[in-house]
Amino acid sequence: MVEPGRLAAWLHAQFRHNLALGFTNECVRRFEANAIRYLPLAEAVALRQPVVAVPTGVPAPLEPAGAWRVPFNGTSLTLWNRIACPEGPGWSTFPVPDTPLFHRHESGTLLPAWNLFANLCDMLLFREERELTKRDEHGRFPLASSPRYKAGLLRVPAFNEALAFLVAAIYETCSCRRRSSFRTTATSSTAEIALRRRSACSISCGR
Repeated sequence: MVEPGRLAAWLHAQFRHNLALGFTNECVRRFEANAIRYLPLAEAVALRQPVVAVPTGVPAPLEPAGAWRVPFNGTSLTLWNRIACPEGPGWSTFPVPDTPLFHRHESGTLLPAWNLFANLCDMLLFREERELTKRDEHGRFPLASSPRYKAGLLRVPAFNEALAFLVAAIYETCSCRRRSSFRTTATSSTAEIALRRRSACSISCGR
């Protein structure tokens, strides 16, 4: 089993590669300047810095748990395997507790409200294919056996959506030339999260 630190470095490199395709060098530099930390959950919760803290080492079930959708920049993000808001003073959940996107401490620490790290590592490293033994007559993993397929999540562009979130989150604490910010506008039943950029550049979320 690969230890979380090595996985985090590998996953961050994938983010950086995709980021370089559509954003400025300054924004790539921010990704490399500790704007994002990959930490065990307890350390991420204890961090008191204006950075994005992505929890590592949190086990994820093979069958996705409790998917939900969050409005985001005119589309929506589909998330699953929730990470609860940390206990203790100073923490808030946005946009709303029922359909969260992130938890934020008053010190500026942002914590994804879903198991971003495990979800992506499981998907990119073919966990389903490795752990489920069923194969068709050609030795292939059958689509119908996929837990994500059964949960209706196989077509979700989870990597792109996680990157969209991370870009918006690091812009909360940096001044990249292409700036953006979270905006929450609560209504009686939901809240809108908008990623607002001062350029025509956009992230494809597969919509």
